[in-house]
Amino acid sequence: MPTTSPLRPNATLNSGWGGSNPFTLIDDATTQPTAGGTSDYAFYSGDTSAAQQYGCASPTATGLITSAKLWVYLKFDSNSDGDISAVRIRLNGVWRSGTLTGKPSSGAWGWASCTVTGEYGGLSSSAPAFELTYTGATIDGEVYVDVAYLEITYDAMPTLSGAPVIQGVAVTYFSANQTTHSVNLPAGITSGDLLLLWFNKDGTTGTITTPSGWSIAVSTITATDQSILFSKTASGSEGTTVSVTTSISESSTCIAYRISGWSEVVYASTTVTSTMPYFPPATVATETAGTIAVTMFSGQGAVAEPTELSNGPIAWTVALGNSADSGNTVAAYSQAATVNATEGYEVYSFPWRYSANTSGRLVSVAVHGTAPSGGGSGVRFVNVRGGADQ
Repeated sequence: MPTTSPLRPNATLNSGWGGSNPFTLIDDATTQPTAGGTSDYAFYSGDTSAAQQYGCASPTATGLITSAKLWVYLKFDSNSDGDISAVRIRLNGVWRSGTLTGKPSSGAWGWASCTVTGEYGGLSSSAPAFELTYTGATIDGEVYVDVAYLEITYDAMPTLSGAPVIQGVAVTYFSANQTTHSVNLPAGITSGDLLLLWFNKDGTTGTITTPSGWSIAVSTITATDQSILFSKTASGSEGTTVSVTTSISESSTCIAYRISGWSEVVYASTTVTSTMPYFPPATVATETAGTIAVTMFSGQGAVAEPTELSNGPIAWTVALGNSADSGNTVAAYSQAATVNATEGYEVYSFPWRYSANTSGRLVSVAVHGTAPSGGGSGVRFVNVRGGADQ
């Protein structure tokens, strides 16, 4: 994984160490392990804790951030018992805490560093910053910071010869109990298309037979009903319907996708038995620019379109609304989006708003485009409601 060039301080975000500590005092061309010039530096003296924050220049590369390292060239006064152990680094608006390690002995200049890890989103809007907190002094102590900068490690942007495309969606709904369910397929199926079939039946007993030529990608069961996601690479001779049989006569609903220009698929599912009317999304951990992301729901009760869709960085396209009978109320709903290629290809999957306080399940699917090469390999689904991680 590549690392950015040093991201130098370019703004003073607060004056925790006093107003005479502008970013220009710690912004120079020195990098570890070369010693700093120590001709000018930020400075703090006191016996109380104080935090100083600096903003840094944004990186020019694109990709998904995996870690960040703060390098600091500093010195503690030989008569001080104070310390800088509390460090925070901000990326994409999120502050992460870490510990400054490798600090020099009191009275000597030296390099120290702090590394934080985790997924932060894309480099292009990272708005990096860092905070140094002087702590623990029982007498007036002094700290001098001559150089400070950030290095960001990231997955480089992959290249694609093409992006997947949702070519069609079909829904089928059977309110009457039956064992043979002739479900609709999207029109225009051609050889090589990816076909996804999210089949949901009322009741937990009995079996669902896999249609000939299809395979099971995800299978879930709750206290009230069953759901299976079938998948298939189309031959082009599928026709307009496919028959799914159940060993017990039940009502059902089904949503089917036809996707072209794909190379691989990643699946994840979540089964929820909570009494809360919001369900967290399933998680798919993979990152490729141009990926299509689909999340589908099934359960006992009508599902309303989440109102939080506009809060995410990706604009989701509604592919299908509710389809539920008034008796058994088996429901399915889905959304799809193309991953943002310049923002680290994050996808925020929002909780479904559910009208009944009972069980349900979600399946998330990441469909990669053709011929991915270099960089990361997928999509990140995050449980977000009202713009914050839950």
